Amino acid sequence: MALADFQALANPEKFLTDPTVAANLLRNSDDFAIAAMGDYLDILETRTGEDFGALRRMLENSLMFQEQQPHLVMRRLFAPFFSNKAIDQWQGCADDAVAAALDTLAQASDPDLIRDFVRPALMSFMTSFIGCAQDTTGQLYDSIRSANSVVSHPLLSLSELRKINASCIHILDSIEEDDPAGDQHPQSFKNYLRENSGPGSCIETQHAQAAFVLVSGITMAQSLGLTLYGLLRRPKETWKQVALPGWIDDNLSELFLTYPSALTMVRVPTRDTEIAGCPFHKGVPAVVDVAKCNSALRDTRAPNARLGGLSFGAGAHKCPGEALSRMFFKSALPALAQRFPDLCLHVDRAQFQVSPMVQALLAMPCERDGQSTSVSARMVDIKSLEAARSVINCDADFMPPAMETHLKALSERAGLDLDPAITIARNAMFFMSGERHAVLRRVVAGHLGNNRLDRWQPRIDAAIDAGLAQLAQAQSPDLIRDFADPVFHGSTQDMLGIVTQDGARFNKLAPVLQDVLEPWLHLRELRRLQGVFTELLDTMDLPESAPQASLLQVMADQDMPDFTLRDKKALVLVLYGASFNLAHTLGNMAHWLLTQPKDVHSNIADPVWIDRNFEQLLSTCASPKYIYRMAREAATVDGVPLAKNDTLRLQLLSINRGTAVGNLAFGHGLHRCVGAALSRRVLKSALPRLFQRFPDITLLPQQQRYYSMSQTVAMSALPCRLSRASAI
Repeated sequence: MALADFQALANPEKFLTDPTVAANLLRNSDDFAIAAMGDYLDILETRTGEDFGALRRMLENSLMFQEQQPHLVMRRLFAPFFSNKAIDQWQGCADDAVAAALDTLAQASDPDLIRDFVRPALMSFMTSFIGCAQDTTGQLYDSIRSANSVVSHPLLSLSELRKINASCIHILDSIEEDDPAGDQHPQSFKNYLRENSGPGSCIETQHAQAAFVLVSGITMAQSLGLTLYGLLRRPKETWKQVALPGWIDDNLSELFLTYPSALTMVRVPTRDTEIAGCPFHKGVPAVVDVAKCNSALRDTRAPNARLGGLSFGAGAHKCPGEALSRMFFKSALPALAQRFPDLCLHVDRAQFQVSPMVQALLAMPCERDGQSTSVSARMVDIKSLEAARSVINCDADFMPPAMETHLKALSERAGLDLDPAITIARNAMFFMSGERHAVLRRVVAGHLGNNRLDRWQPRIDAAIDAGLAQLAQAQSPDLIRDFADPVFHGSTQDMLGIVTQDGARFNKLAPVLQDVLEPWLHLRELRRLQGVFTELLDTMDLPESAPQASLLQVMADQDMPDFTLRDKKALVLVLYGASFNLAHTLGNMAHWLLTQPKDVHSNIADPVWIDRNFEQLLSTCASPKYIYRMAREAATVDGVPLAKNDTLRLQLLSINRGTAVGNLAFGHGLHRCVGAALSRRVLKSALPRLFQRFPDITLLPQQQRYYSMSQTVAMSALPCRLSRASAI
């Protein structure tokens, strides 16, 4: 390894993205070599006196880092054990491991697809496959994940290498422990090596080779996790198809193409050479962009695309475990889809580990099913669309949370001044019912209704122009900071009438308004929220008269009994806080579209396509997590009994999944979001113009970041790359 390897990985514009050139390069072992990890360890051991003996032992017996004759001898040794016929014998063992993991997932109190399914399935199978003791504590898995990180970066730090070496010691020690049930399986890899290694092979070498295979097996977990993340973010109909007989056989190669765990592969030219007219210079590392090469193969439907593209490499160093991966995927994916047909992901809680060379999921929290259930003594999660509609359309039986009444009672009991919080609740339309709510709906609809928005289209277009310009000028462009947020601010502030004495201070504090969406906040949170709310109200000015009157101007000019000017300002502030969902949904939609396969991605600059697919986008990407209602009387909903005043939390993650037409992203009925028409118009205008201006925009792999918000799926960052031409 050399500094040049790291520098090459830091310049994605020079990565190889032509799959033909990349495959020929990987197959050319005469002119291109694997980066020598041993050389890097030599330097560190000489300078520091460290001993990386266990790591060296693993590397010396790793197909990934071997060259020439030793590599060829080891491949020939492994080949019979990893043949299709030999791997088929392990199907029953894989099925058993998957079945046990499904039970683990079913019993988990806070289910996570990585912790409760992928990890136990892999470790149960791989320890049997290798022939060592089961990983009952999880320590072996942690050591394998640590040891596998040796391929994540060309220049690992000294402290990281120490941890990896310690992990290698633990793995090698574990390999020496035989699986007590080993005789019940097909011949384990350890036993195979013992019987088939040459006379010069010692037991330590055999154990190191087995350890290499055990560590390499984690790539199956990485790929399976990424595949599940991708499939479960597609329309629900796709997940239903995964459970059907034959689907996995027809689509497995495409899944390997679309969701590779390897991001890049590095080779170093041993001499000046050329491939298909592309020059390579001695000693200058060449970096293959696996994802883009695979994408090119998938899009062109090239004949070799069905073989998995470059996900398993190519040439002498192609991964020998492709048949093993195919068998494991064929066991795991259909079984999971059949057992949990209503599986949903909490995308904002997924955790990724990404390096220049490898990507993997560390956590993938999920909802197992669509069954409504009690989550506390006084709250029920409603997960079915039918039940949610019955609740949301019946104001006689189910009302919005009575926050004003609740806060007044709390204020009296605690002897606290909660007047600012009461002002919020009294003017938050999602906590209202009756005549006060009806009056405000008429006023707001008269200003933000779809037939009233044409006059605001120039302002919306100007906001989008400003966002596109900011994105184009950004040194490190981010689709949230440089596009979604500016579009939101520019589209809504003038329309609502947000005029303040200190715009910068207002924009800093305003995000706290989103917390208004959550009922039954703890007292500490109420105090924080009402402090911010009071400051924002005090700094708000009444907008000056303008040809296009803002909502606050319209209300200020109207005689509205029971609404003071402060009430009207409060209503505008609450609406603005709820309108943050516009920015969040715009970011979520951009992320979803840019992470879909090209057969979706190719049409996203077409306004007609966006309009035609908008409901599907909305049901998948809308940012609100919940809608709340209270039972006016005792009732039973979706089989769950409710007492009077119990809270029903309509969980939109499960309700909207697979519900294009008729989704509840904007609610429904009397309390349908009053800003729905504005949000639709801005989103339908902004998305195609983003992709028209930047047709080659790509995301940095798994670099999205989410706010930790209980009520909203909201990104805080979505870094991207723009083509040079489109950024001018």
